[in-house]
Amino acid sequence: MNLTSEGLFVLTQAEIPPGTQLQLEVPGAQEVPEMTLRAIVVRQRLIPDESSQLMVKGLGLQILQAPDAYYELVEPKKRS
Repeated sequence: MNLTSEGLFVLTQAEIPPGTQLQLEVPGAQEVPEMTLRAIVVRQRLIPDESSQLMVKGLGLQILQAPDAYYELVEPKKRS
């Protein structure tokens, strides 16, 4: 969720310390191709789950490397 050209927020129960580099395998769906992203964890957060009163965990990730398809997905008009 919250995709930008600089990073993204991933809902996950995983606890990964800031500074950790990750490789994300994004499965293809509909018109979005399968892709691999390299990112670094910049923060862990608890956010409220809108469908309940629970808090869910997530990771703020900064993109280190991504294919053009990722940038076209988040900024279709700027990278065409």
